[in-house]
Amino acid sequence: MTKQLRDFLYIDEDIVENLYAQLYQKEIVEQIFNDSSQSGISQNNSETTSSTDGIKPSVTASAVVLKAQISGSSSITDTNKTAVVTSESQGVSESTKFALNRFKYSEVIDSLRDKGLLKDKYDFQKYDFLEIENNFRYFDYDQHTDIYDHEGMLILLFANYYITHDREITYDKIISDLSAAKVAVKNIKKLSFFENQADAKEFIAIYASSLNFRRVGLVSIHLNKIFKNNVLFFSKENDLVICNKNFLKTDTLLLTLSQNVSAKVIGKVINDPTLIMDTGDVSNYFTDDERLTSDLINAGASFLVMNYLQNFYGLKKELPVRIIQAVSVEYFLI
Repeated sequence: MTKQLRDFLYIDEDIVENLYAQLYQKEIVEQIFNDSSQSGISQNNSETTSSTDGIKPSVTASAVVLKAQISGSSSITDTNKTAVVTSESQGVSESTKFALNRFKYSEVIDSLRDKGLLKDKYDFQKYDFLEIENNFRYFDYDQHTDIYDHEGMLILLFANYYITHDREITYDKIISDLSAAKVAVKNIKKLSFFENQADAKEFIAIYASSLNFRRVGLVSIHLNKIFKNNVLFFSKENDLVICNKNFLKTDTLLLTLSQNVSAKVIGKVINDPTLIMDTGDVSNYFTDDERLTSDLINAGASFLVMNYLQNFYGLKKELPVRIIQAVSVEYFLI
C-alpha cells in the first residue's frame, strides 16, 4: 500500500528534540558510548584506512535507519533509531537532516500514541498531549499590522474618488483635503475643489468609513506586541493553537489568504480545558475605583488578552477555551 504523503504547516523541532531525548534516553547514551569506542578504533587504524572509512558510525547508522524506513523494514533496534541524534554534524546534507528530523518526529508521535500519552478531544486534561482535527482560522498579527495600515487603506478607499476628480492621491493630500471638506460643509463659499457641499460630505463619509480599519490596525499593533513571534490558529470549538513563527513550514501570506485551513494539530494543553473565560465588558474596569483596579490586576494579563480575542477575533465567550502549545500542524482533509 502506498504511504500517504504528509504536508506540514508547522513542526516545533525544539519540542520534538526534547521529547525524543526523553523517550530514548537510555539508547542515546548507549549510542554515544558506541560512537566513542568506534572513534577510538578508527583513530588507531587511521594510517591503513581509506578516506571512506572515516564516515562517522552515527551517520552510517542513520542511513541504515532511513533505508529500513523506506523499505518498510521493522527490524530496527531502539539503539539504531537513536543514532540519528548524533548524525547532524558536518558532512551531512540538508536533505538528510530534513529526513532525520521528520523520522524523529514520527518516532516521538508513535511513541506517545503507543504509551497512551496522546489524547483525543474527548478525553484529556491540563498538560496532556492532544491530537485534534478541525477547521482553523489563521492569525499573524505582525502581518495584520501591514494589511490594516491606515495610510494604505485610506489610499485604497479614496482611489476611485481621486481618479474621478482627476487629482493626485497621497496620504498627506487626503488629510489636507479632509480639512478643506469640513470647511466646505460649513461654508458654501469655501468649496475649494469640491463641486458642491454634497461632494464635500461624500469625502468626509469616505474618510469616516476608514476608521474601522484604523481601529483594527491599532488592535493588531497591540496584539503583535503581545504575541511577538507567535502566530495563532482558531477553531469554532474554541481551540486556540499557539505556534512559534520560526517553525512554520509554509509562507504566512498563503495561510492568511486561505482564511480557513483544515488541519490536524498535535500539541500540549496548557490550561484548564473546562474553564469558561467570559471576560465581559473590559470598559467596566476603566474607572478611578481602586477596588476595580485591584480586580483587574488580580485577573492577570490573560484576562485582557482573552478580551481582545473574544471581542475582535471571534473567540466564543460561552465555551471553554483550549489553549494548545503546538508540536505540529499539518494539512488534513476533515
